[in-house]
Amino acid sequence: MYRKCSPVISRTQHYSRRRWGHWKRQRWITLYNRGITPPEQTPEPTPNQSNDFYLWWLVPALLALGLAAAWFNHFQNGFHFDDFPTIVNNRAIRTLSRAPHFFTGARTFSDLPESSDYRPLLATSFALDYAVAGKANPAIFQMDNFVWFLLEVSLLYLLFRLIPVGTHQSSRVGAALFAFHPLAAETVNDTLRRGAIFASLG
Repeated sequence: MYRKCSPVISRTQHYSRRRWGHWKRQRWITLYNRGITPPEQTPEPTPNQSNDFYLWWLVPALLALGLAAAWFNHFQNGFHFDDFPTIVNNRAIRTLSRAPHFFTGARTFSDLPESSDYRPLLATSFALDYAVAGKANPAIFQMDNFVWFLLEVSLLYLLFRLIPVGTHQSSRVGAALFAFHPLAAETVNDTLRRGAIFASLG
């Protein structure tokens, strides 16, 4: 009997076979990785135009109409109590050239010494209203109060949006509750209470 002898393999052939085996393993790994598909992702819902119209146009329009209806008689208010020595009878606010004096002393805030107070920004806003109207017109002063109030409501909405769990809808509801609350009437209807709005904005 003859014994089978294993063929003699040179070093070059052995090295070539090792490289070929390594290449095949890398090739199979590459093909396997390519065959793995990523997990299915849920497609993003397409925006609904009707919902966008409702949320961004119809609801704000209804809120604006409701706000105008709720505050309609605000512009018919006149001056009350401390408004007379501070606005009507105060000669310091009748010209804008006296505005720098509002920041240097409290005497120019009111016509009465006992009602004097250091509130330069408030006195300057009164002087601007007087310059626009040409006189102490309560409608102009009340309109300015309402503009500052709307700015306060807008900033409150942005403040609600900064809350981590705050959404567009919840922020709008919170701002609307503040705008329609009866307690805001005392601040907005009284011209001198504009200082409280300034304080909340600051």
